[in-house]
Amino acid sequence: MRQLSYRFDQVYVLTTQRIDLERWPNIAELGWKAHRGHDLFQGLATTSLAVGAGVDPQWNLPCKRSIALLHARTHGFRIALLVDDDVWPISCADVELFARVENGILGRPPTSAADLSVIEAWCGLRDPHCFPNGNYLFFDGTAALGFFPKVYNDDWLFVTSSVAAQPATLPFGALRHGARPIDPLERVAQQEFGETLVKGLCDPGALPLDQAFWRRIYELRSRFLENLAQRQISLTRGRIVAEALRALSRFTPDDLLLWCDAFRRDLECWTQDGK
Repeated sequence: MRQLSYRFDQVYVLTTQRIDLERWPNIAELGWKAHRGHDLFQGLATTSLAVGAGVDPQWNLPCKRSIALLHARTHGFRIALLVDDDVWPISCADVELFARVENGILGRPPTSAADLSVIEAWCGLRDPHCFPNGNYLFFDGTAALGFFPKVYNDDWLFVTSSVAAQPATLPFGALRHGARPIDPLERVAQQEFGETLVKGLCDPGALPLDQAFWRRIYELRSRFLENLAQRQISLTRGRIVAEALRALSRFTPDDLLLWCDAFRRDLECWTQDGK
């Protein structure tokens, strides 16, 4: 398939949701919608480890995003956009900006509704944390990018594992509508493993990622949640924190170490298969 130029009517939108074309009439070609039932990640070590640590095996958002990446790579899309249905508007200026930059990834963080974990959103623990994420993400389908692993913070892991070869750009924000934590007890249980992973990978002293390092990260996370549980917080928030502690107890520092090792192997297979 021809290489796509930066002309807006040639941008392919790879979406995890159904796009309202009346809202975005300038999109002339809707590239592809990831199928709901297909599990791309069956057999990957990262998937089995994450499911064992509490991730719902039926949760398929990372799979949809990764299938979209494969679709773009297979057809050589020079400019592709991964967007959720609660983020708008899409603008021609965004496309033209991505066409001018040489980076393989360009993200717009949500500005009106922070992309936070349930713990952070319900307990008011921090200001919105901005980084390129899967809500509104341009990428070059011809670049050797990583994938979205089946774990919470999959978009962060995709971006950070891809930027070594293809730097990312974060120029501005995207307006996100109607986003809020839903079914917090269920979601916090699923998020804890990925949240602890990323807390460790964001740590300034994150090398080497050995057993001692992950033991320290695990203890810090446990202490953080225990201190939060001792605060005078609402009943709902107390239940959320208690569920996070239960979720943390379902995995160990060794599980975090094993997942990181497995992710490196899976990334190597993913990028080699695309050559």
